[in-house]
Amino acid sequence: KLTVTTLSGEGAVAQVDASPDMTVSELLATDEEASAAVASNPEILRQALLSMPEQLAALRQQNPQLADAVSDPDRFAQLVRTAQSERSRAAQERARLMAANPYDPRVQQEIQSLIQQQNIDSSMETALEHMPEAFAPVNMLYIDVKVNGHPVKAFVDSGAQMTIMSLPCAQRCNVERLIDKRWAGIARGVGTQTIVGRIHLGQLQIGGDYLACNFSVLRDQSMDLLLGLDMLKRHQCLLDLKSNKLVIGTTGTVAPFLSEADLPEDARASGGGSGGEGGKPITQESIDAVVAGGPDGTTADDAREALMHALGEVDAAIAFLVAKQSERSGQ
Repeated sequence: KLTVTTLSGEGAVAQVDASPDMTVSELLATDEEASAAVASNPEILRQALLSMPEQLAALRQQNPQLADAVSDPDRFAQLVRTAQSERSRAAQERARLMAANPYDPRVQQEIQSLIQQQNIDSSMETALEHMPEAFAPVNMLYIDVKVNGHPVKAFVDSGAQMTIMSLPCAQRCNVERLIDKRWAGIARGVGTQTIVGRIHLGQLQIGGDYLACNFSVLRDQSMDLLLGLDMLKRHQCLLDLKSNKLVIGTTGTVAPFLSEADLPEDARASGGGSGGEGGKPITQESIDAVVAGGPDGTTADDAREALMHALGEVDAAIAFLVAKQSERSGQ
C-alpha cells in the first residue's frame, strides 16, 4: 500500500493508505480527516506517486487521466478536488435517501451495490497480498528476426490466425513488389483493417535459420510484423515462458524474447494508457480527438471503446463509430 502522510491545518498528522490501482475517488475514500487533508493539499499525494513508479504505472492503467496529470500540479489538484467533491455529494444523497425511506428500492439497490463493492475491495486486497504480480504490467512477446535481410522486431501471437506484415515494413524490407493484390480484402478481429494483399513466399530469418513464410500485408497495421498461428504451427514452434524463449521445433533454434528495453516504443508495458495488444496507447488526447471527430453524441466512454477496437488508432476509431451509427440507422 501507498501511505501518504500530511499535516492538517491544526498540525495533526493524517495518513492515507491506498492500494496501487485505486481510482482518485477511492484514494480519497478514507477516514474523513485524511480525506480532507489530501483534498486540501493534493501536492503531497502527487509527490508520493512521482516517487513510486509502480503505483503510478498501476494508476495509469485504471485512471489514465489522473496519471497523465501527475506532471501538472494544477491539473492534478483540480482532478483530486473534483473527485472529493463528487464523493461528498454522493454520500450526502445516499444519507438523504436512507433517512427519508430506508425501504425505498433505490436505497436497497444502493446498499446492495455498496456490499458488492466491499466484497470486490476485499478480493482485491487479498490478491494484492498473495499475488501482487497480477497487478504488474506484462510485456508482450517479441523476438528479433530478419525479413529479406532487414532487421525487424516481430510480435509472437499464437492467438492470431495468420502472419501479418504492415505495408511500411514491406516497403522497408523491399518486398512490396511481391504482394499479390488479388488477395486484398478486409481483416476482421479487434476492429477491421484493409488487407493490401499477400506475399506467398518470403524469407524469414530467425537466428541462423532461414524459414519460408507467407505474409498478409495490412495497410494500417501498427506493428511491423506479427507471427501468427499459421507460421508457428508450420514450424512446430514452442513458446517456452519458463525460459522466456521461442523454440523452433523443426530446427531446434532458440530465439529469446526481448526485454522491455529492447521492445518497440509503443509496445512497452510502462507506456502511457491502455490499449489493444501491440497497439498505440489510449491517452486523453486520443479520446478527445475521437469525441471531436466522431458522430454527434459521442461520449468519452464511446471513444475509449472505439479506440480499444481500433488498437489506439484515432482515425480507425472514428470510422468504427461512424459505421456503428450507420448500422443503427439502417435498422
